[in-house]
Amino acid sequence: MKFIVIGGVTSTKLLIDKLLDSNIADVTVYGYEPKDHSLVSGWTDLSYSQKKGYIYKAFQKINDLENEIVEANPDYIFVVGLSQLVSRKIIDAAKNFSIGFHPTALPKGRGRAPLAWITEKCEDGAATFFELTENADEGQIFVQTPFLVEESDDAESVEAKLLIAEKDALDELIFAIKNNKLKGTQQSEEQATFNGKRTHFDGCINWENEAYKVDRLIKAATLPHPGAFTFFEDLEIKIWKSEVLFNSPYNGVVGTIQKVNQNDFIIQCLDHCIRVTSWSTDNSWLPKVGMRLGYINSLEINLLRKKVADLSERLEVMETSLKKVLSNKL
Repeated sequence: MKFIVIGGVTSTKLLIDKLLDSNIADVTVYGYEPKDHSLVSGWTDLSYSQKKGYIYKAFQKINDLENEIVEANPDYIFVVGLSQLVSRKIIDAAKNFSIGFHPTALPKGRGRAPLAWITEKCEDGAATFFELTENADEGQIFVQTPFLVEESDDAESVEAKLLIAEKDALDELIFAIKNNKLKGTQQSEEQATFNGKRTHFDGCINWENEAYKVDRLIKAATLPHPGAFTFFEDLEIKIWKSEVLFNSPYNGVVGTIQKVNQNDFIIQCLDHCIRVTSWSTDNSWLPKVGMRLGYINSLEINLLRKKVADLSERLEVMETSLKKVLSNKL
């Protein structure tokens, strides 16, 4: 059997390793190689597969290679860990099935950024392999292996649970493929839910939210994602790890640091404090009691209005001076 694997993240690598372990030899890997790897959560270099005996080809837009994929005439196509929608031509190129992967219990959680969403909502996930169709995440389900998402989990620990579930799902899936027993179950459209796109800017922390919401955002945005962030004056601060302090003895102004310890600091949210245990900046910033993180909209707008008024006044003076100079020359 001839296989094509398309992707570029950790879950794609796991699939490749499982195919190798299963002694499946005829595999072509299309590895996503973006211009900036840092913008792709969990990006993994898949070129190592070439040293393992597989054909490796890099791409940036997979649909640009659709004719090549069609000509390869594969039995199965796997699209795992790719945010691009593949063309109908690629989907139909597989003689048997084109198979996608999603880390939610489909039909729940269709759409974008599933790892971040199930972490933020503390919603159980599943390693789900399904038939690719033109509509994202709608095809029949071949294998679905669930896993728990707990209050203490963040995106990093949820990904680890996902990969364990994916291993188990792949054992079942590859066995079914090799023994010509692959069958699917149609999804229920009535039970379908949908997640929207997330960007780096969605990780901006609003300290005026409840502590639980702030903590869930930090947990959802942490590695392998770009991280939640706040500001101190003009400095951006990445917040990687946190926990809610429901019984904190501190009570202060929202967004203000209440306590600094050797390896953490405590900051006030709307209702409770949270403890920040991991953060990073582009310089040697250190937290201090009384520092206020984030921006207060009304104050920032007021400062901007003053600066705009000052600039307008200066421009008027310059314009008047310029007119006088031009008038004298005439």
